[in-house]
Amino acid sequence: MPRTVVELFDLYELQKELEHQCKCGIELRATDNRRYGGYFYNWGQEEGQKCYEKVRKAVSKQISPEVGVVLKCSCTEYEIDCGPPNDWVASKEQLFIEDAMRRYVVQATENFRQDDNMRIYVMLKWIHHAAMTSDPTYKEFTSGKDITFNPKTYHVDWTTFNNKKERKNGKMAK
Repeated sequence: MPRTVVELFDLYELQKELEHQCKCGIELRATDNRRYGGYFYNWGQEEGQKCYEKVRKAVSKQISPEVGVVLKCSCTEYEIDCGPPNDWVASKEQLFIEDAMRRYVVQATENFRQDDNMRIYVMLKWIHHAAMTSDPTYKEFTSGKDITFNPKTYHVDWTTFNNKKERKNGKMAK
């Protein structure tokens, strides 16, 4: 999982190269204490294991061997509500609904990829999220500029008071 917004952008580029069903972005869920996440979707454990090995190798080579890669079984929200996937039991009603959906719902053939404007908007949100969560690497995308608001204060800042440029005869310089 990306540790910084820089690694998130690197993962985004890697996901495009690997051409596997996937997503990445910022984590806003109260159930997740990470800033960023990246996910690759698979059908079953065997396919997942092959994908994991491919992703682990690519992440180590192109981003960092220190970046974690996790093989999960299911959707986090579903697991929170329904427990571990090996305990799931489909009811007759659920099986009926799933069968009906397979028979009657038309699979979309359209391309639902985000357009360029939406991708840019999302990436700007990533940078803002990084700044708001104290990830200093966001400055690599802002020419080193701080995008957080620092209000004017009127108290003595003792961290700068000890700086010779700020000190004059034991008092703050004007």
